[in-house]
Amino acid sequence: MFAFIRPGSQVVRHSSAKGIYGGSIPPQASMTEWLIKKRIFRNANHAIWFVNAFFFFMFATLVHLDKFGKLIFLVPIIFHTIPVFYAIRVIHINKKESELYSNDCIWFNILLVVCYIVLMYTF
Repeated sequence: MFAFIRPGSQVVRHSSAKGIYGGSIPPQASMTEWLIKKRIFRNANHAIWFVNAFFFFMFATLVHLDKFGKLIFLVPIIFHTIPVFYAIRVIHINKKESELYSNDCIWFNILLVVCYIVLMYTF
């Protein structure tokens, strides 16, 4: 069980259940922190980008289903193409180590660009 002194105060004690903080996950832990601790994502930037990409995908799909036109898919295509070029420049051309850009960044964003192009031409 969690014990609080006052609303908004820090957790005083938490249960002995196994979790990412030596016990259970405190209520103030975000989904991003949980995804990083579970090693689903390497860092917070990747987790945030994934969540944003998912919601952007849902937005574009819903807008398109209302017949606003195929051109709505150009926005997420541009949105995902820009980091591909930056990642290629940083990793492969400049040969720099980067916490933000990686080969995973490249393939993930290319995969999403392909998904949007397929959606653009199938609807």
